[in-house]
Amino acid sequence: MMQVTPKPRASSFSRRVAGALAGLALGLAAGVAGCGGGGSSGATGDAGAPPPTAATLRVHVTDAPFPFPYVARATVVVHEVAVHERTTDAWEVVFAGAAEIDLVPLTGGVQQLLAEAAIPPGTYDRVRLVVGAGEVELTEDAFVAGERTFTVADGTLAFPSGATSGLKVRIDGDLVVATSLSADLLLDFDLARNFVFNGPVDHAPGVRRVLFTPVVRATNVSSAGTLVLAVATDAGTPDAPADDLPLVGATVRAFAEGLDPSSDPPTASVATDAAGEVATSLPPGRYVVVVEAEGHATATLPDVAIVVANATDLGTVTLRATAAVRGIVSSDAATEDPADDVPVAGADVVVRAAGGAEVVGTAVTDANGGFQVAGLAAGAYDVQVTADGFEVLTVVGVVASPDAVAASYRLRAYVATLRGTVTDAEGLPVVASVVVADAGGTVIAAVATADDGTFAVPLPTGTYLVTVAAGTAMVVREVEVVGAVPSPVIDLTLQL
Repeated sequence: MMQVTPKPRASSFSRRVAGALAGLALGLAAGVAGCGGGGSSGATGDAGAPPPTAATLRVHVTDAPFPFPYVARATVVVHEVAVHERTTDAWEVVFAGAAEIDLVPLTGGVQQLLAEAAIPPGTYDRVRLVVGAGEVELTEDAFVAGERTFTVADGTLAFPSGATSGLKVRIDGDLVVATSLSADLLLDFDLARNFVFNGPVDHAPGVRRVLFTPVVRATNVSSAGTLVLAVATDAGTPDAPADDLPLVGATVRAFAEGLDPSSDPPTASVATDAAGEVATSLPPGRYVVVVEAEGHATATLPDVAIVVANATDLGTVTLRATAAVRGIVSSDAATEDPADDVPVAGADVVVRAAGGAEVVGTAVTDANGGFQVAGLAAGAYDVQVTADGFEVLTVVGVVASPDAVAASYRLRAYVATLRGTVTDAEGLPVVASVVVADAGGTVIAAVATADDGTFAVPLPTGTYLVTVAAGTAMVVREVEVVGAVPSPVIDLTLQL
């Protein structure tokens, strides 16, 4: 069960929250050299009058969550940042250059200073970004079809040409820049939507290509409040809080009042840092906050109030660690020797409460015979595995745990008799050799046809390749065998 408890803040984290409220550069502020520049609206007043005193605009970059266990690096190249002054309808360029930014480290409220430039006082309502694609590098945990680094140059990273002409984003809360005062703009790149994988990141066939579609949220930090919280796991022991641990990379999403968390995009999304903490700027208002982490139950915190220039500290949200049952299902090939076992794909797995009939989870085995039933409470369960052509297997007392390893489930294969007749083009029987190999290429049987061209081979449930040869003539046929009790007969006619 989700718990929300107060938690004292370390002094370093308190400084980070205060910095977010003040709009100061946080974390990796020295990573990118910022340069400013006057834009088209930097005009003087009446002839002979001195120009208005310029104010300072600071532009910071942060990032929303992404599947970090699979992503080592994800860079973007910012070529230009300009802000739009509403009254004059002019754009002020505050950064021009080529700043390559790695978005992966910018989590949990960590920000990177991109630019600090002088701009005329005014009300700025939009920001224009000229962004180029950097590259994406996946970790060793990711499943890839080729190289782990994806770039535009080698065609594995696709990038829409529209972003090079300028991506326009409305600023959350108009940015009012006053004479001689500073203002702060926060650009929040949403990694989960910026980089879309063409292929599954954690299993075959793997990632073949990455599509870069820039999605950015711009926030006026000076007119925002701050959401602060920490996320922890109960480590599978809800009654023993002493072993609770910080959750790194947990997703914290905030939905403004009126949005549906089940279908609408969040107002803001951020991932917890190495200490399991986040601090993110939000416009004032009321929010629903959803906290999620892989392998844990989701927590929803309703009616969270965000106040201008204040930090709303929700304390520590402790997520319940969910357990899993994992396994690999194989056929015993109707022998006691495990060396000839083969995976069984498409088997149905049902997990029930121990000693009861209540179904708590189901799965279907993949091409390698693997399955996982997750989201369970830690404890013992009964697992039933069924597949056509096999005896039903029931295993009781299977322990589900957060770090469960895949157990072996051997199905007893029923047998069928493959009966065939080999003839020539005129329908006359042929004496030929018949070789039967399983899906892995292992020869199961090798026989010769009788004088009448017939043969019979008992085979356990599975897929086989039957090769028939006589002289220089040969025919190969794939055969699906489904055994039963009593043993059925599968008739096959082969013409050489």
